[in-house]
Amino acid sequence: MILTVTANPALDRSYRVEPFGINRVHRPLEWQVLAGGKGINVSRIVNTLGGSTCALCLLGGPTGRAIEAALRFERIEVRVVRLAEESRTCITVIDPAAHTQTEVNEPGPQVSPAELRRLLQAVRQSMRVLRPTWLALCGRLPAGIDQSAVAQMVDDCRTAGVRCAVDTSGPALAEAVARRVDLIKPNEAELGALMGRPVATVEAAVDAAAELARRSGVRVAATLGAGGAVYADGRSVWHAAPPPVSFVSALGSGDSFLGAFCEADAREAPVEERLARAVGAGSANAEVMGAAMCRREAIERCAGLAVVRRLR
Repeated sequence: MILTVTANPALDRSYRVEPFGINRVHRPLEWQVLAGGKGINVSRIVNTLGGSTCALCLLGGPTGRAIEAALRFERIEVRVVRLAEESRTCITVIDPAAHTQTEVNEPGPQVSPAELRRLLQAVRQSMRVLRPTWLALCGRLPAGIDQSAVAQMVDDCRTAGVRCAVDTSGPALAEAVARRVDLIKPNEAELGALMGRPVATVEAAVDAAAELARRSGVRVAATLGAGGAVYADGRSVWHAAPPPVSFVSALGSGDSFLGAFCEADAREAPVEERLARAVGAGSANAEVMGAAMCRREAIERCAGLAVVRRLR
């Protein structure tokens, strides 16, 4: 079982427009409306791969009820902490011909202290009831939740004997590292921010991930877009090169990577398989419209074409 926590879910509306330009009226060639948010995307990939998952979400208003209904329609188990304020909507406009992706993301609701307490209680209760192997805390934090809540969840996971993965940014990510979370999944910019230096190449990412894992005791799985991914655990460093794909959208590729990685790790798969499956999921996701909407067959095909090498 992989439990995901999404503190700021969204109703994701995606439109394919070719060609897309400003100050014009567009009629999309294709569109989708999905339950969105990084943790939800992780659960979606775990579900696609046949794993067991539950998405714990903060949801409010009619938009929140629409997100919950969408998850249940996908047969993803969901646990809800209700908010007084409305959940957000996010809009993505994709132009595959120009390789552009334009996003308009609402900031989301204000979470009250009482609602935050209910979220932390729900996390602890879910771990007791579901007994997950992993808890994945993913996405930006809404107003009213800061890095102290991340620290609390990491500590609660350690107390419960549950592995914890964090995919966020800024002070919340730094706090997770300081608390020696089991795994972080930064992108190049987030890894660079943690290290205080730019990470612009695969070689720089290898050095940064290796140094961070060695210094902090935290496993680092850094996604690098077309550069694949780097994994460091303090003892070894790996690189996974993705296969070439027919690119449509990068939306959700990092989440797909994390979902596949945790699903394979929960099965105690070797590092090579974890990374191949994770990069395969990220690559398969880039071939389709809609975050984490790729099919299992596509993930397995891309995983079989990924090149995984131990570097150190």
